[in-house]
Amino acid sequence: MKKVLITGSEGFIGTNLKEHLAGKYEILGLDCKISIFHDIRYVNYISKFVTDFNPDIIIHLAANPDVSVSTVYPQEDLSLNVNGTLNMLELARKVNVKLFIFTSSACVYGETASPKISETAEICPNSQYGVGKFAAEEYCRLYYRKYNLPTVIFRQFNIYGKYQNCNFVIPNLIRRIKNSSEDRMFLYGTKNDARDFTNVKDLCAAFERTIEICPAGETLNIGSGKEIYIYDVAEKIKTILNKKIEFYYDKKILDGKILRLCADTEKTAKILNWRPETGIDAGLRELL
Repeated sequence: MKKVLITGSEGFIGTNLKEHLAGKYEILGLDCKISIFHDIRYVNYISKFVTDFNPDIIIHLAANPDVSVSTVYPQEDLSLNVNGTLNMLELARKVNVKLFIFTSSACVYGETASPKISETAEICPNSQYGVGKFAAEEYCRLYYRKYNLPTVIFRQFNIYGKYQNCNFVIPNLIRRIKNSSEDRMFLYGTKNDARDFTNVKDLCAAFERTIEICPAGETLNIGSGKEIYIYDVAEKIKTILNKKIEFYYDKKILDGKILRLCADTEKTAKILNWRPETGIDAGLRELL
């Protein structure tokens, strides 16, 4: 049985991924929620865990996932998202892993005029988070070229699903709409804000498919390929919960936020033979 090491194993995606891969692979999770000695910022802490386990595959999820946090604490974001990734790449090289999957973000693209963003689009991040994710990507590409370390980069669009905390769009909307006793509710941003929402179950299937075929050196968009306005997501949740609420905005744009994101997933579909199976309506009903 192949060995898979997952950093950030106790987080939203990590928890879902462990469930998805259970019984198919031997899994070791590294996460600060387990122990301070699992902190990827300190290579001396994590080195023994990695070398003793001697994984075939590393899936690197551990990161600051919050754009807003990166704008307030940019040094912390740099330390975790960039230096932490470099530490994991060094350890991956040391134990000669067969595959290293790095989870990047659509935030590396920044604002774009294109209705769908392909992997060849201009890189122009507008947040410290996006800059850090792209810097970590570049380290992955360097280690692939220089050391022949088989790296694959996932540029994830908006992932949602069970175990996600309420700092993120969909669980935040669900909590607020479900608990509201008012007939009007404030929404952040503008009515033109739109995202590409992908269910975490489909993301986990993409991870498994990548492990199976090992497309080393590739950078892949992971998204649904469908744009949906956040306002419409709120309306769908309201309908499912049978709430009578009017939504309104103050038109304030949060620092580092991108107004619209939608993935061109043709390259991913071709390489992985993968497409998301869970539509937004089914995904919301299941989550609720």
